[in-house]
Amino acid sequence: MDCHAVGQTIGKIAKRSFSEDGLALTGFVIEGSDGNREFVNANVEFGALDAATGGWIRQGMNTLAQEGRTAVISTKACGAAGRVLMLDSIR
Repeated sequence: MDCHAVGQTIGKIAKRSFSEDGLALTGFVIEGSDGNREFVNANVEFGALDAATGGWIRQGMNTLAQEGRTAVISTKACGAAGRVLMLDSIR
C-alpha cells in the first residue's frame, strides 16, 4: 500500500475498536478541537512478534489511546487518494 506522511493531529480519543478477541487495538476515532472526527487504523501484526514484545505493545497502545484522553498523533495517508489513515506515532 502506498502511503505518505500527513502530519500531526491533536485531539481527544472518542472511540476505540478492537480485534475479534477484544485484546488488540485495531483503530480509534480522534476528535479535533473543531469537532471533526477521523478514524485512524492502528493495526499491528502481532503474529510476527514474540509474546513479550506483543504484550508491551498492547499495553502501550491501550495506555496511550484511552477513550477521553487527549493525544498527539502522526498519521500516514494510504490507499486510493490517501483516504485510509494509518497510525505512525502517538504520544
